[in-house]
Formats: sequence, structure tokens, C-alpha cells
Amino acid sequence: MLSLFFLAFFVTLLLISLTYSPKARRLPLLVGIPGVALTAAQVIKEINRRRGETGGAKGVELEDAEAASQKGVDKKLLMMLGWIVLLVAMIWILGFLITIPVYTILFMKSLKESWRLCIIFAVAGFAVLYYLFVVILNMELYPGLVFQL
Repeated sequence: MLSLFFLAFFVTLLLISLTYSPKARRLPLLVGIPGVALTAAQVIKEINRRRGETGGAKGVELEDAEAASQKGVDKKLLMMLGWIVLLVAMIWILGFLITIPVYTILFMKSLKESWRLCIIFAVAGFAVLYYLFVVILNMELYPGLVFQL
């Protein structure tokens, strides 16, 4: 169960962040608390689903349908992992403030959304990120490798 790995990750993140100064632990707590709650809910959901499965023999047609369904899930999983890797790489290279609007546009255009909607969400994402973290919480966001030079 991949969910258990993520639950352990978020719990570890929370425990480590408690050793930081109050100002430094804000962002890890902001990410970690919802992360623990959501992954715990997912783990409970998976446990309940496994309990509900019957142990009887399955028909060949049902197994073929499940195999075909699993291939579709694997392809979607790889696509999403690719998007996550791209997000992390962009943040590392360009920093948060540039990555969020650019990534939003790239992701939404890959879903064939209109340019108008992409730009609205990119600007909204930038505004929320900037005002929440820079203005309200007075946090310095990672500027990226390009802008550290």
C-alpha cells in the first residue's frame, strides 16, 4: 500500500518540523497536517475496501477486465508522477513564484483547457501564493537556482 508510505512520510515530516523554530515550522506544518489527515483517510478507505472483497474464485472475464483496467491506471500513474517530477524540477530551477503560474498553464493546456481559463488560474495561483506566503506569513519562498546567481 503506497498510502502507508505517504502516511509515514507526512508523520515524519511533522515530527521533524517540531524541532524547528516557530517561524521555520509553519510551512511544514501547513503541508504536513492536511497530508496526514488525507493519507490516513486513504489508508482507512483501502483497509475497508480490502475487508469487503470476497475471497471466492473470479471468472476469467472479470480478471481480464481488471488487467485492462490496471494498465489504464498504470499509465495514469506514470503520467501523474511525470507531472510531479516536472513540478519539483521547475521549483528547483525557477523557484516557486515563477513555477506556479507556468506549471498551471502547462498542466491545464495538457488537459486541453482554454487559454483564458489557464491564464485566470495561473494568475489566481500566483496571487494566492504571493499574498499568503510573502505578504501575510512574511515567508521568503525559494527563488530557484536561476535567480540565486
